[in-house]
Amino acid sequence: GHRLGDIRKVDACIDGGTIGDVLGRQLEGIHERVRQSTRLVTVTAGGNDLLGALFERGVDGLVRSTAAGIDRYARLAETVREAFPAAVIVLTTVYDPTDGSGQLPGLSDVVGTLPMEHLDRFNDAVREAAAAHHDTVLADVHAHFLGHGTSAAEEERWYWLPNPIEPGATGASEIRRVWLDALAPHLD
Repeated sequence: GHRLGDIRKVDACIDGGTIGDVLGRQLEGIHERVRQSTRLVTVTAGGNDLLGALFERGVDGLVRSTAAGIDRYARLAETVREAFPAAVIVLTTVYDPTDGSGQLPGLSDVVGTLPMEHLDRFNDAVREAAAAHHDTVLADVHAHFLGHGTSAAEEERWYWLPNPIEPGATGASEIRRVWLDALAPHLD
């Protein structure tokens, strides 16, 4: 056996959700009894916050929004840790479909080259939050996905072709792989 026990899935995801959504209605929607018995929580948050800030405030506003997003993420990581005291928490970095170029067809046509340094700063904060607690692990999806975005041949891309900001079926499977690799030390 492994220390995670029997696995029963509770899906609190919200498509298009933000860190604020997780801190609010997503966590509030999970009953206290479920929280106390939960053994595994995966957190994927922040990408929509960064994109939303870029669209709403432009590149200049993204600087302030990134700093605020990093603060909210740190609060999120601590809140999840407190809400699920018996769980292994998996914190997931935000992937980059541009493979570091900042060029994403459709989006770059509207906003220009994406300022990737903000994504890098945010992901560094996720890495720091994961390193801060012994029962919190890092799933570095960002590093794992590099080379499978816009720089790759179409058949090697892990993103959904109609909307390349989203992972496709292969990308979803690769996120699963990164989670399992991150959890390996917790699976006897």
